[in-house]
Amino acid sequence: MLVVTDDEPALARRTARTVRERLLSVREQLRPDLKVPDAALNEALAMTGGPIVVNDMSDNPGGGGAGDSTGLLGPMLAMSQAIRERSAAEGLQPGTFGFVFDPEVARLAHEAGVGATIQCRLGAKTDDRHGVPLAVTAYVKCLTDGQFVQTSPMGRGTQVDLGKTARLVIDGIDVLVASVRTQTQDDEVFRLHGIDVTRYKLVLLKSANHFRAAFEPLARAIVTADGPGLSARDVRLWPYQNLRRPLWPFDPVDRA
Repeated sequence: MLVVTDDEPALARRTARTVRERLLSVREQLRPDLKVPDAALNEALAMTGGPIVVNDMSDNPGGGGAGDSTGLLGPMLAMSQAIRERSAAEGLQPGTFGFVFDPEVARLAHEAGVGATIQCRLGAKTDDRHGVPLAVTAYVKCLTDGQFVQTSPMGRGTQVDLGKTARLVIDGIDVLVASVRTQTQDDEVFRLHGIDVTRYKLVLLKSANHFRAAFEPLARAIVTADGPGLSARDVRLWPYQNLRRPLWPFDPVDRA
């Protein structure tokens, strides 16, 4: 705690102690309610209606994330049958993920063409901190040049160019794959590929905050997922090597 006064060291010490004690007394209240991807998906799927938006905070390209993490997409595909069954019962489309940064898969889809079925390794190619590539069989539903104009309050009128982009259908889930790394700020990228997010049970995207301007008016609810990744909010996920322990929030530190 650093306090600056006009040559009043006693006041500085008293103020530092007061603020320190206040922070210590409320620190557990300040701990964010973070959900790992599986828990976030289960919570979203248990909700009635849609769309339920699940944002991947840990892999936010706007915060330096790779944009190709499979930490949320992997669990989504693993529970695709449950998503399809629940959405069908509610008269909704299952789920869509917008989007994964993977120029290699986008190029492969464009080479194969609409209507083709491709086998590929999707995502997690930037580094080893964003999961492992997913071996998938995907139906190429739609191909675009990735160009559109943002319409949300966040960046309205901005021209976006994601390069070669594809809408793949994997186990009944619509997955968008783009050639440029950036966060999803509005639903125009979905509309570009024939997807009306308001008709879906689950809508997953990579962003921490900017997406809210567009999606809060559309979403029945928003659930935030956090896991390993460069923009993870849970500092305990980072592989620190030189911390002086014990240290909160890594350890239950007393007030001494």
